[in-house]
Amino acid sequence: MRIATWNLDARWTVKHAAFLHDQKADVWCLTEVPPRAIAGGRIVGYTAVGSTGRMSRGQHYAVVAARVAPTAARCPHPATVVADVGGIAVASSVLPWRGAGSQPNAVWAGDRLVDWLADALAAIRVSGATVWGGDWNRNLVGGWQSVGTARGDEVIRDAVDAMGLVAATAALPHRRPGSFAIDHIAVPVTWRVVAAHRIVADGLSDHDAYVVDAEPGL
Repeated sequence: MRIATWNLDARWTVKHAAFLHDQKADVWCLTEVPPRAIAGGRIVGYTAVGSTGRMSRGQHYAVVAARVAPTAARCPHPATVVADVGGIAVASSVLPWRGAGSQPNAVWAGDRLVDWLADALAAIRVSGATVWGGDWNRNLVGGWQSVGTARGDEVIRDAVDAMGLVAATAALPHRRPGSFAIDHIAVPVTWRVVAAHRIVADGLSDHDAYVVDAEPGL
């Protein structure tokens, strides 16, 4: 199974559509997706479902786009969407960052970053997600952080562990030299991760894409 994640930065052109097509992913966990990107089947070959929450430019926080049409979809949190794809529950999320509470139409419960994160993670942990990807706004191995905190990293790692998952992207590089990914894909610990890659997306988004090939286990 090829799973990919990418933050579109609320952009959409024919070049974005071609980029998505070229990665040949079975499932995309997309974030910051403008509504026009999923209207009328514009992600050719995929069925897409979006989160209920919208960001400052009107973009969906998260979208799951799958080659096999989802049989059901739900939003356990306004910044997360979960779609049932071929018997696998795939979640895509944006997790909160410093300054997220000042966004128009903010969807975060509580007064502090730690509260926003705890609320979002509690919803995701009980969502039944088998695969979880998106823009988590944290690297998980330490070092430079633009919008996260060390405590936030720990809380996210705890949630991943509690869900029986492993973040296959944790050690992949960020676009910033010497830094690590903040966009992630987590798969069950019973799956075999065959490969994990960063796909450079200069000129298309302020984020690169990440692709994981994994074989479901028993």
